[in-house]
Amino acid sequence: MQSTLPQPARRVALPALPGTPSAREHLWRTCWRPYWTWSDAPAPELATADAPLPEQIGLAGQAVITGIDRIRRNLWLSHAAVYICRGIWLGLLVAAALMLIDLLGGPVFNPQAAGGLGALLLVGGAILAALSKPGRRRTAQMLDRSCQLHERLATALDDLGVGVPEPGVRAPLVYLQMADAANAVAMLRADHRLRPALPVRELALIVIFALLLTVLAFARGLGGGLPAL
Repeated sequence: MQSTLPQPARRVALPALPGTPSAREHLWRTCWRPYWTWSDAPAPELATADAPLPEQIGLAGQAVITGIDRIRRNLWLSHAAVYICRGIWLGLLVAAALMLIDLLGGPVFNPQAAGGLGALLLVGGAILAALSKPGRRRTAQMLDRSCQLHERLATALDDLGVGVPEPGVRAPLVYLQMADAANAVAMLRADHRLRPALPVRELALIVIFALLLTVLAFARGLGGGLPAL
């Protein structure tokens, strides 16, 4: 029985599941593509309800569920931060592009229109953040793949409620495997790579585009009748 988990060289993420996505899933990902392309967050999956839990899952089964739920909540927070920050800098980028077009002799920059577009992009990021919580099974499958757990967590979810021993009765093999999965989840919960993380790249882009917008505003002569440079 494996007692230690392999340590991947980089932060554990949730890559896309193998297989060809359905037309509905492809449309969903395409609609949100500006928020996840070239980011640390995965392509969003269609939200699905988790299967109801059996009444009796035992202490080991409860430990598996609690651990997976904690990890997927941490991943959700990290991905939600990416989508929201992406919405902010997309709004700044659109405003900077409109102002640059004005400087080049195009249509006059409209602050209200730019602000409205920026607000829509931010709201879109917030909506995607709210809908992007990964399901319990998807989280288990991705952890199995990323950490080379050989389907231990996915199998544990399939075996919830099976072989739960009565007090004083020796546990069957299937429940011992559940306990092994619980130990694996406990080790993963202690991994700093699975804790909520700030989207450093997205925050840096917010600063860059905010500075760019400020420079363009001064060049255009916005605010207080500043002369154009």
